[in-house]
Amino acid sequence: MVYKRELTNRQEEIYELIKSMHDSGLGYRRIAKRLRDMNVKTARGSVFKNNNVFAVIKRYEERQVRLREERNRKYEHKWGKMYLTFERK
Repeated sequence: MVYKRELTNRQEEIYELIKSMHDSGLGYRRIAKRLRDMNVKTARGSVFKNNNVFAVIKRYEERQVRLREERNRKYEHKWGKMYLTFERK
């Protein structure tokens, strides 16, 4: 079993903002500059740099793939050694 932590609303908003800028053709450096101009901070409270922008996009996509694979994973059944004991009272 894997713990599936949900993204917070703030994380979702930041991802959507970054993704929309990236889809419109901006590079990682320009996105980071715009986020700094908008005073948007990372989850740890520091300013965005181009590597942070790249990581947000990459990690989100990795997470989506991982969750999709987990949903479709089939597990084989394994039976352990079972035995029955009788006790007299």
